[in-house]
Amino acid sequence: MTPTSPDIGLADARRDLAALLLSLGGATLLTGLVLASAPLLARLPSSARGPDLLVRVGVVIGGSSLLAFAVMLAVRARRGWRGSPLLAAALGAVGLGSLSGFLSLAALLSGDSDRPGFVVPGLISVGAALAGIGWGLLRSRRWVRAALASLAAHVSAVLLFGATASLLSYGDAGISVLALVAAAPAVLVLASLCLPGGAALTRGSGAPGKPPEIPPGPERLLFVAGSRLSIGLFILLWLSVVVLVAPNLANAIHRSRQRRTLRELRTVMTAVEAYAVDNNAYPDATTIDALARALEPAYVTHLPRRDGWGWPLDYRSRSPSTEAGTGPAGAPPAAAFHSYVVRSPGRDGVLEHADPFAIEGGPTTDFDRDIVFASATPSQWPEGTMRP
Repeated sequence: MTPTSPDIGLADARRDLAALLLSLGGATLLTGLVLASAPLLARLPSSARGPDLLVRVGVVIGGSSLLAFAVMLAVRARRGWRGSPLLAAALGAVGLGSLSGFLSLAALLSGDSDRPGFVVPGLISVGAALAGIGWGLLRSRRWVRAALASLAAHVSAVLLFGATASLLSYGDAGISVLALVAAAPAVLVLASLCLPGGAALTRGSGAPGKPPEIPPGPERLLFVAGSRLSIGLFILLWLSVVVLVAPNLANAIHRSRQRRTLRELRTVMTAVEAYAVDNNAYPDATTIDALARALEPAYVTHLPRRDGWGWPLDYRSRSPSTEAGTGPAGAPPAAAFHSYVVRSPGRDGVLEHADPFAIEGGPTTDFDRDIVFASATPSQWPEGTMRP
């Protein structure tokens, strides 16, 4: 069959797919490089609001890059790829890479999870492979058809397996449908490349700057549909991370630090109560370091001194000046007149009351409120949905 005139729509579809692969590859590379800096950043003084700052920086860079990327796609939809797809790929790589990198770094530096040693090399390897395939597609290299088909086959297999496993093992139809929709572009591209005319889809016309010449057919329709759908899903994924994932991540990080704080306070309380059983009195201390000297190593190997946000815990004990033996009947003479309070200042690091025994107590819904465990006076603890 004699080739028709150059197919502008197919050329734009190839550039769409190349820009997408370069964006994903660059974003994955950037995420790996950002995570590689985590050990260095971990040596710096920790900040309670450090994850908040990282999330906001990621959202600003990712959101602004997404807006610019969408403008370029709008121009491309109206006038074709007049601008370089490399610029769109750079925007996608910097925007999505910064967003995912800073969000991952915020979660990693929250102190409640460890980074497996294979994550950074894996991200860099995958990113380099995706970027290489995108560059080969943009330059119409001979090997790119096999590489793109292999990539599409792997992505299709993983997502289809995930959809089937989610439906059969967990009965979750929602996740199964999402996985099927995400697999659709890879299936379409794979099918187009496997058809008899698929070799021409990734090959240029031989003249620099000219689109390939290929007659219309099922190969072209499948390839164009797959590239367009992949770009749409890429934008949807990017937007969902900016709008949904990022705002909830900071809240999840502070929830994690809050849970860690509760564990540390319970550890302190357990050691203090064990001391009281043996000594008929709570430790007489006004600082957490003084308390540690009284309890280590007999009652606890290492007494927690800081909360989940990195702020020092506060411990106070007191006893009325009345004579021992006037307490409640049957109570040990010394313990009946001793009480203590151990508390965390919360996310903001500011204690609410100078006198810890004057706290009203009860549940709280703010990360900045103190968390207080007390032996005789009311305690104060987090409960329900926290305000950001």
